[in-house]
Amino acid sequence: MVLFANFIIAENNKDSKETTTSTQSASIKGKIIDKSTGEPLTGALVKIENTNLEVYTDFDGNFSFQNITPGVFNLKVSLVSYKENLLKDINLSSNYASVLEIAIDN
Repeated sequence: MVLFANFIIAENNKDSKETTTSTQSASIKGKIIDKSTGEPLTGALVKIENTNLEVYTDFDGNFSFQNITPGVFNLKVSLVSYKENLLKDINLSSNYASVLEIAIDN
């Protein structure tokens, strides 16, 4: 009986830690498109500057960053044969999901 009670307490503590962590995070998701045609761009590299966070866009040009520490960030987008694009001063606050559509020139 004692082991069972300890298991329940441990699970409750785990839940409270997850809740605390989730309230202190933000996310960014979006789509990268060709500025001229509006077509989604597959394989574009999306990086959050001054971090090690980077992702590539999927087949539909979508990208996503989850559980980011809130703050102000620059987002860099690059793809071979396209001009690099830098979005400055993106302000992410707790429990906020920023949704972006970014058009880049070739």
